[in-house]
Amino acid sequence: MVLNYQPSGKSSQLFMSFPTLTLAIPTYNRRPKLERLLKQVSKQTEELSGFPRLQVLISNNHSTDDTPEFLEGFEAKSFDLRVVHQPVNIGGCRNHERLHRESVTDYTWIFSDDDLLLPGALRKIWTALNRERPDLLRFSFIQPLGNPHPLFNFKEAVYATTDKAEISRLAAKFTKISSFVHKNALVPPMDPIFHSAHGCGWMWLSWAYAVLAQAPNPKMVVISESLASCDEEETNDGLRFTFVVWSQYPNVFKHPFVQTHAPELLVETERGIYSGWVGEFYNVRRGRTPASYFEGFAFQGRPPFVWRVLIREPMLLLKWVSSRLNVPAVYKLVESGVFQAFAGMPVKAVRRTKRALRNRHGRLVVADSAHPE
Repeated sequence: MVLNYQPSGKSSQLFMSFPTLTLAIPTYNRRPKLERLLKQVSKQTEELSGFPRLQVLISNNHSTDDTPEFLEGFEAKSFDLRVVHQPVNIGGCRNHERLHRESVTDYTWIFSDDDLLLPGALRKIWTALNRERPDLLRFSFIQPLGNPHPLFNFKEAVYATTDKAEISRLAAKFTKISSFVHKNALVPPMDPIFHSAHGCGWMWLSWAYAVLAQAPNPKMVVISESLASCDEEETNDGLRFTFVVWSQYPNVFKHPFVQTHAPELLVETERGIYSGWVGEFYNVRRGRTPASYFEGFAFQGRPPFVWRVLIREPMLLLKWVSSRLNVPAVYKLVESGVFQAFAGMPVKAVRRTKRALRNRHGRLVVADSAHPE
């Protein structure tokens, strides 16, 4: 295992002006996938020339398989490797946060141990970092496997923006952890969201907003090309995590950076999470989603009646009502063509109601999904 890990600023004079990069990998009981990823990193770094030496930082979250033995015997020839072994399992979010604290390069790219690094990704990302020096970089990520449609579709190969509202939205688009490259900046203790995100599963996004908030002139870069992918075991059904995790997602958008530049994101996200809540509770009632999906969540998974959302989505309203009645005959009616056609009829009425619900600032007033009306 190679341990000659050099902090930013201690590289050779040849690379003093070139930004340094850490590929930070949280891992737990996935030795075969971790090995696959490190082989991909080795292949790409062997082909790199004219770049500083890549730093790879791994936080082993107290794995109980043969991960520790594998890492002890792994020989990194074309990159520098540093491994932090956690004495106990500290949870996924705190493991990510540990990587944030341990990284000492100019940029940090947190990459899930079960994702795939596509050919040329390191070179393309590093080149964009050197040319643009952004505070945040994102790129298209393939999920589900084989999806031909890129997440981003800008006409420029490397799109740069300093528009804070646009940055807020681009950062929030399909928040796959492996598609974020952050500029390293010390997150101040008073940051209201980052330091509370350890338990809600969205640390990497709150990290992005924390870094952007500190930048005098925030800049974001987006590479439309897909540079990483999930593997064949990613089901993409949204059930990989319990609803507790999803229910806390809107909290990230309470960050002052978002509230100042794109406050509507919070409202939109709360509405989307609530819609998903109603839909999945309906699926639980129908036996399509396991009841454990709502384990540990308030209201025993039962969504409250948030009329400002339900009145805009007739089919969702029908699902809310039928899941509360929990009568098989009603389910059949809801899923019949007649009810579905009925649900699509009152479009003009919905639009009129939507206009009536707008407040004096022109934004929809939607109840907080965590607080039933």
